[in-house]
Amino acid sequence: MTPDDRHFYLRRLHSLSGVIPVGLFLLQHMYGNVLALWGANVYDEHAKFITHQPLIYLLEIGTVFLPLAFHAGLGIYFMVDSKWNPNKYGYARNWGYTLQRITAFITLFYVVFHVLQTRFAFSEAEKEALFGAMQNLFANNKGWLMGVYAVGAIAASYHMCNGLFTFCIVWGITVSRGAQNTMWRACMGLFVVMSLGFVVSLLPLNKIIEPPFANTLPARAAGEKAGTPYPGETAKPR
Repeated sequence: MTPDDRHFYLRRLHSLSGVIPVGLFLLQHMYGNVLALWGANVYDEHAKFITHQPLIYLLEIGTVFLPLAFHAGLGIYFMVDSKWNPNKYGYARNWGYTLQRITAFITLFYVVFHVLQTRFAFSEAEKEALFGAMQNLFANNKGWLMGVYAVGAIAASYHMCNGLFTFCIVWGITVSRGAQNTMWRACMGLFVVMSLGFVVSLLPLNKIIEPPFANTLPARAAGEKAGTPYPGETAKPR
């Protein structure tokens, strides 16, 4: 295999790993975060469903940590070997290329920071009551931590969505200029949705707002299952 062939295949594996499974995991993580809007019972129920999987450690290593390390390692290698040229050309895609690399550094720092702060620092009791543990974490680091999480989540969302756009080009899914423009708009729309989802989910965790959907049917069902009351009711004896 020639160096050019190796570079060709590594580029495609790098692109693929950013979408499957890392990108899918980020979407799932956003979904779990948004459940904070339904209150502690729904949020904690989802967290327990994820963490109580029989093969959770194998799943974490095989579908999250190893692919993420592979993607980040190759990304750093490609960044060292590439040139940034937005000022020279000024085209939107060149700026997208540059932002992709800037957000890569921010995302890498954020992911390591977030994992160390929660996955490996929280006790088992805190993981069982994750909503309250996250509220305490933010309360003990008032203001600045929410900013770090917001910036990190937005950067990760852009990096994934712009990566999805380039993935479709690299793998020959969008060949024509029209198809690429349509995919660009779709990916940037997804970026906006993901960013809003992540940022809005921080509001109840920082006690800026009360969970707005705490009285809905899913929240009530989760509360009954957990044996805890929802607003306006008292806990039912088991």
